[in-house]
Amino acid sequence: MMDQWIAMTKVVGFPIMVTLYLLYRIEGKLDELNRSIQELATYSRDYQMIKYHKSSLTFKRVAKKFLY
Repeated sequence: MMDQWIAMTKVVGFPIMVTLYLLYRIEGKLDELNRSIQELATYSRDYQMIKYHKSSLTFKRVAKKFLY
């Protein structure tokens, strides 16, 4: 494995090899970050739905108390 990296460094140059290595390392972290953002969006949407339904129920209780 290391021999391949050294051979590629000779062909394409050190800065390009460092860039490719860093891109390879960060790929997994970007996937995890994307998954976390999607989960956060789901939790946020669910929270907003619960918050809306709770406020709606409270409004209905207050309206029922005063209207009937």
